[in-house]
Amino acid sequence: MTVKFDSVTPRKSDRAARQSAIVDAALEVFARRGFNAATIDEIARHAELAKGTVYQYFASKDDLFFAVFRRVVERMLDEARARAAETHPSAAARLRALVAGAVEMDAEARRLFPLMFEFWAASASGSSDLRGRVARMFRDLYADFGVEVAETIREGVAAGDFDASLDVGAVTAVLIGSIDGLWLQAWFDPTLNPTRMAARFIDVVIRGLAPARDPR
Repeated sequence: MTVKFDSVTPRKSDRAARQSAIVDAALEVFARRGFNAATIDEIARHAELAKGTVYQYFASKDDLFFAVFRRVVERMLDEARARAAETHPSAAARLRALVAGAVEMDAEARRLFPLMFEFWAASASGSSDLRGRVARMFRDLYADFGVEVAETIREGVAAGDFDASLDVGAVTAVLIGSIDGLWLQAWFDPTLNPTRMAARFIDVVIRGLAPARDPR
């Protein structure tokens, strides 16, 4: 009897769904137990899978956390890109949309805050490979979003809306750092509304990006 390949190997769609279910379970367990106390056994039980199945998709608890963190952050960046991709009358309006999408926090993102800092602490005291992997992940995330911000600023310069002498790289880095700062404040102060704060801040930034007026 010939055995079909699909009968012994999950289809790509099945694998993707199972992998997503494992990440969902990991987020729940990490949020409830913390990164250090969470175990693969508990995550597997929450996902209603065998422990060995989890290891078929993720080699370690570190790998699972990377997947959880990347999902939440990429979802945020996708929202920012979607807003920026809409029709906007100017580069300034597109920049506002990018920032608004980047600071929009749902309950899932807020739950990740304590885990993020716990994982940073764990990576700082861990192996050099783990520290390097954390650094690369954040560098890549910053770079991806930075490209969107920098391109928008350059569009504004080309249209004459922003000053031609701008250091686009510096403005982009400071703007992304400001968004990071809002996220950090929102973790310490749940009453903070980062969306409202970012809207006010970007208004000030855009006024500062405008070409200098002739004093005459």
